Order: sequence, then C-alpha cells, then structure tokens
Amino acid sequence: MLPTAARAIDSGGLPERPSFRALAVDLDGTLARAGRPSEEVLTRLATVRQQGCRLVLVTGRIIAELKRVFADVEEHFDRIAAENGAVLAAAGHHRPLAPPVEDRVRGALASRGAPFRRGAVILVGSARDEVCAAEEIRRLGLDHQLVRNRGELMIIPAGASKGRGLLEALAEIGVSRHDTLAVGDAENDLSLLRPCAVGAAVANAVESLRRQADLVLSAENGSGVLELLDGPVFWGTQVLHPARWHVTVGRGADGKPVQIPSSRLNVLISGPTGAGKSYVAGLLAEQLIQAAYTVLVIDPEGDYEALRAIPGVVTLGHESLPDAERIVEMLHHRFGSVIVDLSTGEDERKALYPIAPLLHAHRLQTGLPHWVLIDEAHDLFGAGGALLHVADPATKGYLLVTYHPELLDNRVLADIDVEILLPGSTAPASLPLPEPSLLEALAHAGHGHALVLTKTDASLVALADRQTSHLRHWHKYIAGRLPPDKQFYFREQSGSPTGIAAGNLIELHRELDRCAQNTVRHHAIGHDFSRWVRDVFADEALASEMADIEAQVVDSADAAAGAEQARAALMDAVQRHYLE
Repeated sequence: MLPTAARAIDSGGLPERPSFRALAVDLDGTLARAGRPSEEVLTRLATVRQQGCRLVLVTGRIIAELKRVFADVEEHFDRIAAENGAVLAAAGHHRPLAPPVEDRVRGALASRGAPFRRGAVILVGSARDEVCAAEEIRRLGLDHQLVRNRGELMIIPAGASKGRGLLEALAEIGVSRHDTLAVGDAENDLSLLRPCAVGAAVANAVESLRRQADLVLSAENGSGVLELLDGPVFWGTQVLHPARWHVTVGRGADGKPVQIPSSRLNVLISGPTGAGKSYVAGLLAEQLIQAAYTVLVIDPEGDYEALRAIPGVVTLGHESLPDAERIVEMLHHRFGSVIVDLSTGEDERKALYPIAPLLHAHRLQTGLPHWVLIDEAHDLFGAGGALLHVADPATKGYLLVTYHPELLDNRVLADIDVEILLPGSTAPASLPLPEPSLLEALAHAGHGHALVLTKTDASLVALADRQTSHLRHWHKYIAGRLPPDKQFYFREQSGSPTGIAAGNLIELHRELDRCAQNTVRHHAIGHDFSRWVRDVFADEALASEMADIEAQVVDSADAAAGAEQARAALMDAVQRHYLE
C-alpha cells in the first residue's frame, strides 16, 4: 500500500506549464540572505509568473521596513502577506487581518529595556527578550502569541500566522491551497508550509522546518529557490504525496488505517450492483471535500445527495440540468464542490454531453475541480462517451465508479493509479492482482469490505464509516418509476394478483396505507417487502428493519392486530428512510 510518508513517483513527459498554480515564498533566508533578492532570482520569478504561476510573498517583515530594502516588491508579486501573515498587501492597498497588538505592550517592554518596533498589527524585537515579553503579556492578561523568526521575536495577535495570511491571499487571487507550493527557512514558516500541497525548505532552514518539510533542497537561500523552480517537483515530472494529504479507505487485517493519496492520481471503484460502490465513492468524496478540495460529482442516480450536508456543497439538477456556465461558475466560487444530479431522467443525462468540453477547458485553465467523481463512468469514458475525446485522464483527479469496468476505454484504464474492488468482482480491470486468492478473501469477507490495489501492492480492508449518511438512488427510488420487472406486485392472501403495483417508494407507501389487511399479512409472512427493497434498491438498512417487522407478523398470535402493526411500522420505516 502507498505509505503515509511523502512518496515520489516519476511520471515522465515534457510539461507545458508548472504543476503548481501558485508559489508562496518567504523572503529573508529564503529568497535572499537579507533584503532584496538577486536579479537572477527576480528574473526567474518573473518567468514563472508569465508561465501561469501566481506569486505570493509571505514575510515576517513590517511593510515599511520591507519597502526600504525592496522598494519595488509589489511589482514582483501578486500578493504580499506581511507581518507574519497579519497584513495583506497588493498594489498599494494594505488590509490588516487581525486587530493590532495594544500599544501598552510596547510601552511595558520599553520600560524594561526591551525595545520593539511597531507594524500595522504586530510588534517586532529581539529574540533575547522572549522571557520579558512573555511575562508582560501574561501580566497584562492579553491573548497574544510569541513567534520566533531566527534572531527576531514577533508579538502577534492570537490566530494570525503566515498560514492564515497565505490562505487569505490565495482566496483573493483565486488559487486553491492544493495547487500551491510553499518554501521557507525559519520557525515561523511552519504554518506557511502546512496548508499547501507541498512544502519545501531551503538547505539553510532551521532543523524544525527541515523535519516538517516535504522536500529539502540542497542549495541555500535564493539558489535553493532556483533549484526548486528548475526541479521536477515544480514541473510535475516528480509527484510528492505528503502524509497529511491522504484519505482513509478503511482498516487492514492488522487494524491500521489503509490510506491513499488525496491528489494527483486516478481511482477506479468497481463491483456489481449493490456491492457498495457509491458508498465507497461517497466515503472518499466527503474526506476530499472536508480537506478543501473542489469536487464535481456527476450523479446519474441520486446516490450522493447526502454530501450536501457538508458546508460548501451545492446540488444542481433535480428538475432540470443547469447550463454549463452555471456549473463552472459554482465550481469556481470560493472553491466549493458541486453535485450534478441527473436522476430525474435520461434527457437530463444526455444534456450533460455539451457541458463536457467547457468543463474540461475550465479544468485545464484553473485546475478546478481538483476531482471529478463520475458514477456509471462507462457511459462517459467508454466507447463514444462524452468525455473520452475532450478529457485527458493523464491530468489526474478522476474518481470513476462503474459496474462495467470492461467497457472503459483502454486509455482510461492505463491511467488508473488505485483500483478499489467490491465483493462480487471477478478480476481487476486495470492493475495487476498480486495473489488470485485475494478475490476469494474479498468474497468471503463480504459486504463492508474492499480490495485496494495500487501498482505495487494490495490490501483487503474493512471499510471506514461515513460521516454523511448514504442515500442510494434517492430521487429514483422516491419519484422515478421502475421498469415492470422491478416493480412490487401486491397479491391477496390466496396469492392472486390485486392488480396494483408499486413502481417506487412513494407508491409502496401509498399502497401499504390502503391495501387489504390480508394482503399486508401475506407479503409480510413471505418477507416480500424486505426482499424487494434488498434486491431492487440494495438498501440493506431499510431491508433489515423491514425483515424484523415481518418476523413479528409471523410470530403474532392475533393475525389482524399483527397485520395492522406491521402496516404502520412498514410505512413508518419507508417514511423515515426516504420521505422525511
């Protein structure tokens, strides 16, 4: 299994643009030894900017002091997060991100012979006065933090940090943290590296930062930054998967979490109908969304409705499919995630086809969405599929779900990095199976388990619990009408047809309310209700509850009372699971 530590994967090929859409970089000790960077470094940064990478300078310096040594700084960066991220600056406009440290702190320190310089928000002095500063802040009862920057000490309002300043800057320029590479050298850069896709440290970085960095460069200061910008990680020919950016599939036989990287790969989930494919896809999607990835869900059957419970997720579709521009607009708005619900009918599903080219173009231009989850992927990535000739799986970020993996185009299968097989699968579609006996073990383990394959390993896992409830085929089950061979046909106690059929759960609920008492008893004794829900809808939770209700009818001494109790309980179960 892919380890939780950062792992490099050589992908080869000549990149057309940088792999990251933003570079966040510290100044002193990183871009330069002190003050203004060299012309060589500035020229290289300008080239990177022209190639489509936005630049954010994140520095502990006070703006006025920064401009004394680097007067044209704002010309070289899209945003500047100064004062350790407490002030955001661009094109002459400065915006404080926290209330300023109170003047009485500076006065108290000055009276003890510890001079501190005032910025718009923070105070800056010598690290030698750390004990004195801590004592005065405690004496004054203030909620401030002390942050070391090598030989300097900053007094900062609680909550302000380089990391927060960077996130504010990225929001303004429209780039996600997951498309950002950060590089620094000092203790206060720990919060800068942590929220980014990859964090790098120059060779002269303090030991604490070197330990936390995903990549440690061999050169110091500006030369280290040049090494980074000319290196394989920046250009995507080497991919790092930091441990903090993983999602959990479940637990292996040893009880330890089995995880896969949360970016820069493709995942295929396959298995027969009712095996739990949409459960696994939703399990991964909810973790990605909660980690601030932008996810687009193409949902043919209404399986992913429960993801709306996560803040920042909206559902489009239901009654009619929105146009392509609306979908793209929603994806780009503050990095939210979108579910495109196609469960209302085939016409809406076909209407998705014209959207595909615009969606793919937007993804190439902005990097959003980070992930595209496609259920019934064989329709869009099979022969004649709408995405086959406009989307390139080599760009990664596809989560494909299908019960017909053999129908996927070979070009798609060739770019799968992780395959998750559900019970009932006969063979993997894209990746080698180390041991054929693993399929037998998967079948024996049964529901709630999966086989996770990578290009080098395989693990049988017990699936993790989802945080959002799993609603299968929500719209289809409630309002859509099943084909005749899938409908529920009501019969009298003698077994003769009543002429009434339920084509969805609304109709089942309605007919339960008005059918004859002996009809309810006949179907309950035969466990027909629970079997229908299990076989047709694959809803094990509702089926199990119905089976318990049916068993009570069999055991009831009073046939009439037992039938009426079952009627009420069955209607209540359907109501709670789907109609409330």
